[in-house]
Formats: sequence, structure tokens, C-alpha cells
Amino acid sequence: MESDNTVLVVGIDFGTSGSGYAFSFRHEYKNDPLNISTYSWTGSAYKTPSSILIKPDQTFDSFGDEAEEKYKDLCDKGLDREWFFLHGFKMQLYKAVENGQDVRQDILMKDITGKKISGKLVLSYAIGYLKKHVIDQLEHRNTGVPEEYIAWVITVPAIWDDACKQFMKQSAQTAGIHLEKFALVYEPEAASIYAKSLPLERVTGDNNTFSLKSFEPGKKFIVVDGGGGTIDISAQKVAENGGLAIIHRACGGPYGGEFINQEYRRLLTKICGGEVLRHFKENHIYDYTDMMKNFETKKKTFVGKNVVVRLPVTLCDILSETTGCSFSDLVQDGSMKGNLSIKRDKLIITEKIFLSFFAESIKCIVEEITNVLKDPLCSGVSTIMMVGGFSESEIIRVRIKEAFPDKELFIPQQGGLAVLQGAVLYGHNPRIVSSRTCNYTYGVAVTAPFQQDVHDPKKLFIDNDEEMCDDIFHKCYTIDEQVDMGERRSIALTYNYEDEIRQNERKNDGKVEIYVSETQNPMYITDLGTTLHAVIHVPPPGGLWPPISHGRVELEIGGTEMIGTYIDKITGARTSTKFEFLPKQENEFRRRLYDPQNVLLQSDELDS
Repeated sequence: MESDNTVLVVGIDFGTSGSGYAFSFRHEYKNDPLNISTYSWTGSAYKTPSSILIKPDQTFDSFGDEAEEKYKDLCDKGLDREWFFLHGFKMQLYKAVENGQDVRQDILMKDITGKKISGKLVLSYAIGYLKKHVIDQLEHRNTGVPEEYIAWVITVPAIWDDACKQFMKQSAQTAGIHLEKFALVYEPEAASIYAKSLPLERVTGDNNTFSLKSFEPGKKFIVVDGGGGTIDISAQKVAENGGLAIIHRACGGPYGGEFINQEYRRLLTKICGGEVLRHFKENHIYDYTDMMKNFETKKKTFVGKNVVVRLPVTLCDILSETTGCSFSDLVQDGSMKGNLSIKRDKLIITEKIFLSFFAESIKCIVEEITNVLKDPLCSGVSTIMMVGGFSESEIIRVRIKEAFPDKELFIPQQGGLAVLQGAVLYGHNPRIVSSRTCNYTYGVAVTAPFQQDVHDPKKLFIDNDEEMCDDIFHKCYTIDEQVDMGERRSIALTYNYEDEIRQNERKNDGKVEIYVSETQNPMYITDLGTTLHAVIHVPPPGGLWPPISHGRVELEIGGTEMIGTYIDKITGARTSTKFEFLPKQENEFRRRLYDPQNVLLQSDELDS
């Protein structure tokens, strides 16, 4: 993201449950980095629901509270059938990638009633709405800024892979954000950037005390970012220059606040049956969403004792019509007797059952933190910082403290703002993240002279009367390796188009396949645990490859993504490359792309 002419930085925290934005001008940042403006939505909330309403012709209608209110009105009038209403749709992208779907072009998302619509359309509408809202607010304040002077930063979970990030980036571009003024930032990193900038009086720790020594150079800490969809866990160290070094691979999973909601829905299904609940959701969708909102409030404020939640009248009626029973009948006669009770339209849940909703999520969080702490690089971690909406739950905080009594636990005041305002700070100074840990071993496929006592005979092939070994994994980065931001590594390339048959390919992009492995030293790209991760597209210099072209692709870990540049050996000309991140797949034998009739890729680097 270029920032030389940036006047304003806008951070967008695009969450599963809620979305919001904050911004600051360059001159404000220089005078006081924490002089950040955050827009207040309905009820002075810093986020509006991540709900979107799309018209039957698939054009945008509304977002946030406005979308929910309009959809309720449509439901009341019986006009909602052809409309698309989605909430928490960001998780659909994450799940699609985790399930191995190919998201390079698009995915189909499901609205609340199961109707399908373009995921890229949904995300671009949501980002476009927030973008327009920012610009309109600035103009309303008479502080409007031409868009070419605005830098945009969108937060993403640290556990998102490159395919998810590429999808978000493309959606932002569709929404009208120029990529040279755009960046992604990992949510737990944004949170620590924010917390690191706080004065002492705005930090709360155990017994309302906290020492800012936790952010002195050399100190290590863990950030737990609890969102509506995912839990992100990041281990970090304060570098000598005050920057942040990421010292462990990002970890976590889909067990955020929505995970607890699923446990509640399972309870209702156990009581009244899946068919009743399905009929209720399909025919009284707004009552259903209102019921879940009521539970959401109870979940965040739960501190023990019995919990009372309201049962919609329409759900009670459907249950009675379908089964001939009331909720009271089923609760008294069922296996939950003694743990649940009914009083008019209220379901009373005992503390024991309500705590059980959190059990699996807490177990997963504790296991993840425990595994991080076992890493020698994380030896000496003294503090756990908790941010995000799910971290506002008292039961989550208590259980984390109980699991790690020797660690100081602290939550920044207005911790829900940490990610949002940290995104703005990152936009002003992206170099504050000074190094990152590789999630995988990265490499490319190469051919090399065959060595009888080293190579697999099955990889042997003959090229110009020379014995060669195929499918060798040429390593560029090693799993768990610390890589400084801006550090560059090269892959030497030779493109051979002398064959008459290949003359018509000289205008085509050259391609370099990037493989990833979960082991430190894979030998072949067909090894177990090694998969094709991405393809780098190299456009021909000047629009046409020479008959034989020597050069190299320079890889750089920049921000949250890998950057590639092709450098011609003869002219030194630099050409930007495009990464195409591929769907997750099982390891299988793949044909050699770099054969004598295609691209010859040498493992030794070329001189500049």
C-alpha cells in the first residue's frame, strides 16, 4: 500500500457479527496516534450488524440496522420471499475455503432462507456500503478528501489463508477501492498495535492493574481475538526497534461467539425437534433472528446463575400445532427435566446447562494456547491479551485465567475497539510489524541432474541425453522460520521458446507453481503433506518473450501477503507478477510443469 500522498487512513473491521469503521488524518496521527474518530451507529454502538439486504434483481438495498429493519417490514407484509437477507456471511467464505472449494472466481453464499447468491457480490456490496458511508460522513463534516488520498485497511482473521485474503482483496477492488491504496491487517496484530499505543490509564489487567512493561522490547505475549465467527490466537514479541515480531504460526478456529449460538440451537432442536425449528425459521424468519439476538445478549452478560430467555409466540404455536404438546410438556417429560423449566413464554436454563454451551469452545481455546506455549520460541510469554466481542464474555475471561494462572490477563478498555483502531494505526505505519513466522515451507518444482544414491528412480527422465530428476521441491521459506518484512528471496528461471511449436506461446504469461509443505525439508512436490498452493503469472517483458529468456522471480513477504516481481537478467527490467491461490487439495501425483518442452526452472540463482 503506497502511503506517500496519504492524507487519511480508514480502518474497516468487517466482522462476522458486526462491522464498523474508524479513521484519522495524517496530521492527527503525527500529533497524537490515538486521536482516531470512530463512527457511532444506532445506540452509540461502534459496530452495526453485519447484515445485508439485496433486492430480488440482486442489486444492493441496505446494510446493518437499516437492512434488519427493512427485512422485518418485508416479512410482516409477506413480501420477503424473493429478497436476499444475509447475516454473518463472512464465515461462509472461510468455510468454503476450509472445505476445499475453488474460490478463485466466486462462491455461492446462502441467504437466511437458503437462496444462493454470488459471494463476491455480497462482499463487494458490504465493503462498498461502508466505503460510501465513510465518504458521506466526511463530506457531512466538511472534511471531505479526494479518494486518491485515502488509504483503506480491512481487518481479516489471522487464520485466513491466502485464498480467503485474495477473495477479500478482489471484493474490495470491485467495490471501487484502488489496490495501491489498500491493505489487509490481521485482527490480533491490529489489536496489539492498538494496545501497545495505549497510555497506562486505558489498560485494565488483573485486579484492575497492568504494567506497560509487557510492551517493552524483548517482551513476549499472546493475543486472543474472540470474534463472532472465529478465535484468532497470535504470539508476538516486541522487537528492539519497538515493532512487533510474530513468533508463532497463527492458530485458532471457528469457535467464536457463533459456536455458542449453535449449542443453543441444538438444545432447542433436542426439545422441539428439527422439523419444528426448521418450519419456524422458514416461515417466521424475523422472529427467529430476534430470538437469537435475545440469546446473544444473555450470552455476553452471563455471570452465573439461571438464565431466562424469551420464546417467540410463533415458535410455541408451531410446536403445539405440529406435536400437540407445549414447551412445558416436553421439558417436564424429557431428558432435560430439572435443568430446564418454562414460565409462560420464558425458557429458564440452569447455570450448569448454560455453562455447557461454552465448554467445547473454551476447551479448544485453552488447547490452542497451551500448544503455543509449548513452542520454545514462546518461552517467557508472561501475558495474555483478550480482545474482540466474544472476549467481553465474563465466563470466557474467567476460564482462561483459571487455565493459565501464572499469566497476566488483561483487556484494553473498550477492547472491542482495539482491532478497529489498530487497523488505522497500521495504515499509518505498516512497518510496525517487523517480522513474521512462516505458516508453511514454501517452494517451487525444479528439475536437477539425477543422483543415483540420492534420488528416487521413479523421478528419472532423460533430457538431451542427460539423466534428470523430476519434481524436486526447491525450498524458498521454511515452516516456523522468522522472516523480516521486506526480505527478498529469488527463484531463477529460464524460459525456452526456441522450439517452433512454442512460438505462439511467447505472448502468454509464464507460470511458476508455488508449493507448500507442513514439513521442514520436503524432497519432492509429491511428498505427503505437500500441495500446490499458488501459481505466479509472469507477463512477458514488453509483451513478447525472447526465444530464450533468463531471469528470476523475487519473492517478498509484505504485510499479510506474498509479493512477486520478475527481473530480466539481461535488461534488469522489473515486472509485477500476479498470484493465483488455489483451493486446498489432497496430495496426489501431478504432472511436471517444468519439462524440456515447457518451462526449465533452475535451482541456482542468477546474478542480477
